[in-house]
Amino acid sequence: MPPLPILRVYFDPGAGTCLWAVDAAAKAELGYDVALAALPLSAETRAAGEALIAEFDTSLDWDDPGGPSPWGAERRAAFDAARHAFVATLRQELAGRYTLLE
Repeated sequence: MPPLPILRVYFDPGAGTCLWAVDAAAKAELGYDVALAALPLSAETRAAGEALIAEFDTSLDWDDPGGPSPWGAERRAAFDAARHAFVATLRQELAGRYTLLE
């Protein structure tokens, strides 16, 4: 059995996605920046991912991108917990089709 295509979970403010193709197989199938809609995910998982992407965009002060984040420690911890749960769901729904890295 050939190795599974590899995707990396990485939130980047303003990118519009949180999944990136790592290897040639994943890039050939999905391109470099991977749209959640291109994957066999449930509507709920897709919506959760889109919400996290939009939320992460608020972690950057767009008027001062090099400055401190407007998020405090509590907000960051809440996002990290939601991200962790989302990645666990991704792993379940994509099992046997893709390898996920963080």
